[in-house]
Amino acid sequence: IGGWLLLRGTDDPGFLTLLVALPALFLSAWDPDPVLHGRGQRRLAGIALAGRWALFAAILLLVAYPDDAPKLLSIGAGLALTVNFGTHLAIARIAGLPLIPLFDHKIRIAGAGALWGAALLGALYWGMLPFLMEYLRPDIAALAILGLQILNSAAALLGRLDRIILPLLASRAWQHIPLGLLTSIAALPVLAVAAILPLAVPDIQEVALPLILAEWLFIACVGFVVPLFVSRSREGALLRLHLIFLPAAILAQLAMAALLPDPLTLLLGLRVLTVMGLLLGASLALEYPAGRTSLAVLAILPLSALAMAAAPAARLPVLVIGAGFCLYAIWRNRQAEDGQ
Repeated sequence: IGGWLLLRGTDDPGFLTLLVALPALFLSAWDPDPVLHGRGQRRLAGIALAGRWALFAAILLLVAYPDDAPKLLSIGAGLALTVNFGTHLAIARIAGLPLIPLFDHKIRIAGAGALWGAALLGALYWGMLPFLMEYLRPDIAALAILGLQILNSAAALLGRLDRIILPLLASRAWQHIPLGLLTSIAALPVLAVAAILPLAVPDIQEVALPLILAEWLFIACVGFVVPLFVSRSREGALLRLHLIFLPAAILAQLAMAALLPDPLTLLLGLRVLTVMGLLLGASLALEYPAGRTSLAVLAILPLSALAMAAAPAARLPVLVIGAGFCLYAIWRNRQAEDGQ
């Protein structure tokens, strides 16, 4: 709120949204979903998740319907968020969970604390991009932020794979999960969207392509490595990787935005390099031999995007070649896993 007042003041209609959504920020601190899963109440957890987002969408549709009520839309957007998190807590209360969690301080929580710290850094790194986009390219900021939300939602679905990967790792049913394999799988939708989106929105392809690459690589590929660190009790190493790369990347992007005349392409390229560094560091920290394949996949993505942007007629061949390379990397990693 202090930052908003400093930059925009109270006249901006978004300030009203922020005030109404303020309870949601506090309610979001207590997420009962993992506890419900841990107690075996998976169906109730699913109902809680689906129900809160259904209410969220319904409120937004109601307040967005009148064309001449911007104040109603501002209030409704904040109210939708508050109802969203309040519904989750109501379901938790129905399930008999305390609204104020009790902690056993004898339990070691260093690993959870490290994961929390890494998540905070990741949220700061990802969340600064919409503000930079609005500052650098206000003409396409709304469309870019919408694209980021779609990518984030798709990555959240991929993030649910940890419900499958972690039990397999815990039971040692899948001891070697190659990073290159996961990176290659994540790369396929990147190439597909990078080929399709410029056809729908040709005016912003020079920004859209690297934007898709940078953000998908961060929120999807980096999310894949978290279960690997957790299964080996290496949460501290994961936090150290984030501390090495993300603060420097955040400061560099802010400096670029403030000092360079047209820094967006360089800024997005830096975000791709940041993810490449994180994945390489993860490969070394976990002693996985697939780090070279991961980096090869990551290297071909920006090259493919540049080729499709420079020569739209070559978009289909580049897409086929890039997808073929990713499929080859998947096959190669499967071979390596079978050999191990």
